[in-house]
Amino acid sequence: MMRQRFLAALVLLFPLAVACGDDDATPTTATPGDGGASSSSSSSSGSSGTTPDAAPAAKDIVDTAVEAKFTYLAAAVTRAGLVETLKGAGPFTVLAPTDDAFKKTPFDTIDKINAADPAALGEILKFHVIAGRAPSTAVSGLTSSETLATGVGAGKLRVRIATAGSAITIFPTKDLSAGAAAGADPGAKVTAADVAASNGVIHVLDSVLIPPSQDIVGAAAAYPVLSSLVTTLSSNPGGDMPTLVDTLKTAGPFTVFAPTNDAFTAASGVVATLTPAQVRTVLLYHVLPSFATSGDVSKATAATNLATAAAGKNLNVVPGAPPKIKDSTDTNANLAVTDIVTKNGIVHVVDKVLVPTL
Repeated sequence: MMRQRFLAALVLLFPLAVACGDDDATPTTATPGDGGASSSSSSSSGSSGTTPDAAPAAKDIVDTAVEAKFTYLAAAVTRAGLVETLKGAGPFTVLAPTDDAFKKTPFDTIDKINAADPAALGEILKFHVIAGRAPSTAVSGLTSSETLATGVGAGKLRVRIATAGSAITIFPTKDLSAGAAAGADPGAKVTAADVAASNGVIHVLDSVLIPPSQDIVGAAAAYPVLSSLVTTLSSNPGGDMPTLVDTLKTAGPFTVFAPTNDAFTAASGVVATLTPAQVRTVLLYHVLPSFATSGDVSKATAATNLATAAAGKNLNVVPGAPPKIKDSTDTNANLAVTDIVTKNGIVHVVDKVLVPTL
């Protein structure tokens, strides 16, 4: 019962926003005419990650893509009714999948693209567009970026970004189905960077980015090791502990450190001694008021700690690959699975219930 009340409470999460990644594939400078060739560049930027670029090219993004023989992308943009948008002033940064990238998806022929639902296809394409001009030097300095795709409410979907040397990889979300123990996370490699356009810049990808379809609650439900949490997300044992499920379904964004089933079992003795108000504090302690990828977490230290939704209570990070999370106890929490990007935030699975000083 007490374990259920604790689990039920683990829904008290609050908004947030930031991000990260990992992988390799060296981008080369693309030459119009090869559907995404090659270039080199790397590095820095802020939330949207946009910076001024060199003098813009004569053609806009749409015409540049057509000239460079992005046949499938051009067809998809037309079908989705985004031609006028991407011919607009912008500026935009477009993560452009090659024809071969499209052929690895259900949209593997032009006929299938032309038969696709325009609205659904449009959301997939907008997941490849960042507002502002972000050259590879800006993108490589980011851990995530907001896209034009719609998240929850007024929120926008974010992509996770990882850089290793000059190689940039863009990550959408993970496969959390049964059997995907660590979450399949292949990402899309930037194979050619900095294709200039008059209203932005294009970076070529070797895969199509499929946006997340679930909010934090839905993503937890899809992951077997969080089943104990999911079972109680909508419950309110005893009627005295609000679960805040509705909060976790709002725009956010949120970062949630989600304890596994085994972690909840191990903490049941401690939880049994807590008042409902203390349980609430413990739950809020698992939520950051920002979007923080594993890359962002790894940059935090005891000096630059992670502020949680529990007023005045911060999490410290023990450096490492991956880092560990330190709470008020003598046992650190391991990040079992990281960077589960959702429609309204990001989830990191931990092997311990985090306990603040109460």
